[in-house]
Amino acid sequence: MNNTYWEGRKDLQYYRTVREFAEKYCPDGKTLLDVGGGVGLGCRYLEWFDRYERTSVETPTRGCTMDDVRVLHSDFMDWEPDQQYDLVLCRQVLEHVHDASAFARKLLECGCVVIISVPYRWPAGACSEHVHDPVDESKLNAWTEREPVESAVVDSRLVAVYSQDE
Repeated sequence: MNNTYWEGRKDLQYYRTVREFAEKYCPDGKTLLDVGGGVGLGCRYLEWFDRYERTSVETPTRGCTMDDVRVLHSDFMDWEPDQQYDLVLCRQVLEHVHDASAFARKLLECGCVVIISVPYRWPAGACSEHVHDPVDESKLNAWTEREPVESAVVDSRLVAVYSQDE
């Protein structure tokens, strides 16, 4: 497998910020759901969450898998969760989804703590695959219908944490 995709991204600070937020807001979590995280592209960041029972839902991409990660190739909006997860991660996905509000609401329904990252204020047209640029706090708040308990802007990405407890 060619890990060029991951090799070019693994040192980005926003990955560490996601991990720090997970430790802060879900220190005793046991189950993790990752949505669209790029396992199929060779993205290895879920290895950093090895204390969790990990599930990844993503569209079929190159058929890659990871040891000890249940990879489900499905459209997230068609997928039916089998449980509520302690931690849900969704990085750099909402900007690709036409109905980002419905997608965000489903993310929040799936987990106790949800961490979402989006490109922060990238200009329209900067990425041909993005349908919502520019994205900022107000757009993300509109999609989730709430404000995060904490957020940070790192590596030109907005990382936001949502908790059912807050």
